[in-house]
Amino acid sequence: MRIETNEDLEIAIARLASRAPEVLATFIASLAFDGGPIGEQVRTFIVSDDLSETSASLKERIDALRRSRRANHRHRADEELGERLGYILRSIETLVLPLSPTRAFELLVLLIERDGDAMEQCGDDSWSVQMHLETAASLIATAMKTLPSIEVRQTLERLVAEDGYGTRTPLANVSANRSKKP
Repeated sequence: MRIETNEDLEIAIARLASRAPEVLATFIASLAFDGGPIGEQVRTFIVSDDLSETSASLKERIDALRRSRRANHRHRADEELGERLGYILRSIETLVLPLSPTRAFELLVLLIERDGDAMEQCGDDSWSVQMHLETAASLIATAMKTLPSIEVRQTLERLVAEDGYGTRTPLANVSANRSKKP
């Protein structure tokens, strides 16, 4: 089955929805053994019924962006880094942000602080990293709607001031829009 359109996706979801929960759980758990981004995403999803465990899983995945550059244990394909960032952002958006904008903001800040590590590892895929950082800025804008203004402003100003790779322009725009509000 190919999933190329929204209709294909709806059909796939309908087919999966007809399966027994145990069959789906067994299949999902089997993917947790994957050593790449899909396995990471599945392992985070497995613990997503607990906000603390979900946050810890995501923090570990974000921290791994730093360690992987230093340790260089294995070669990471350009696409895999972009995929990894995309999965982390989707987890923050769907599993953390609805429950705790504060925790989502903290995780997004940690991710943005790893922009240099991501840029140094992405090879020819810097565009993908930049697009994911734009998504992170958008999610920060959503999270900060319910957060204390002064703390958010100070954090955003610090992140923008520390932009060593020119990747935080979307964040500067979020900060500027925040400053215009009363």
